[in-house]
Amino acid sequence: MRVRVRSNALDIAAGKGSHHRLTPSLEYFIIGMTYDHLRVINDGGEPILYPKCLFEICDSSLPPDWQFNEWETGDYYLDPRPTAAPGFYERYFCSDGDLQAQVDAQRVLRKVLEEAFEWGQETDRLVIQRDLERLANYERDTLLRRPK
Repeated sequence: MRVRVRSNALDIAAGKGSHHRLTPSLEYFIIGMTYDHLRVINDGGEPILYPKCLFEICDSSLPPDWQFNEWETGDYYLDPRPTAAPGFYERYFCSDGDLQAQVDAQRVLRKVLEEAFEWGQETDRLVIQRDLERLANYERDTLLRRPK
């Protein structure tokens, strides 16, 4: 699934809180979603949830093997199976200080994008290639900031 940031996204975001590191009119590949948010690799290389209202859909097709989970309240999330486990993004961002879990989660997310690259159309591949580069830069920068 691919989306484009609305040209007025910065105005919309101002009313929804701080949603930086997205470029208006640029396309992003969706790596997960909830009932009201989409997860993309932002311009800084981070896999962040943003309000759906900031985007317009360019292509609604999803790679195979995504997992849909719904709560009794009607809230849901939809993610690639490898990232759908509870706590995956907490591990990715090293919320609990487990550096090995962070490295493993980063490897899993990279693999998800690489598989989507193989599955996707040419337009998807261009966006995913850019996302993989951003992700690699973010991971390198994260590694450099770790205490020795």
